[in-house]
Amino acid sequence: MRASIQRYGCFLWGGSSRGIAGMSTPRRRRVERASQYESDAYRDLVARFAANLRRAREGRGWTQEQAAEHCEMVMQQFQRTEAGEMNVTFTTLARICVGFGIDVREFFLPAAPLAKRKRGRPPKAAPRDTAERRPDDSVTQQPIALPGEENLAQPTEAPTKLTL
Repeated sequence: MRASIQRYGCFLWGGSSRGIAGMSTPRRRRVERASQYESDAYRDLVARFAANLRRAREGRGWTQEQAAEHCEMVMQQFQRTEAGEMNVTFTTLARICVGFGIDVREFFLPAAPLAKRKRGRPPKAAPRDTAERRPDDSVTQQPIALPGEENLAQPTEAPTKLTL
């Protein structure tokens, strides 16, 4: 127990283990490696990979769930990878490259950081107003001509008031 406390002295939030009610528990990393995870080079590589992964997914029109399925990954793992919260292994990297059909070098090309997105589902599109409809959107009804009544095929004005 004491040896593990000495080895794992650095805690980082966002670990994969979940506690009560889905709350994240701190992720333990070795003290001697803590500076590696905080270096600018590491953060730059993670940011590049995450941004290029998201661009590749959105370019194909895939949801995160579809992309995870193509890469044979669990959706939560894909989400954390795309968010830059996960230290990607070579195995995971290989699955992503095969799933997207992209060479590994393309994921590490310099990329502008992506804008933060709002959490949650995007709002539904507002229904189109009837005044904004184009003429070809409206349904037009043509009267049906019965045999011997060809003159009914011509449109006539509809009565404005129904009388009984």
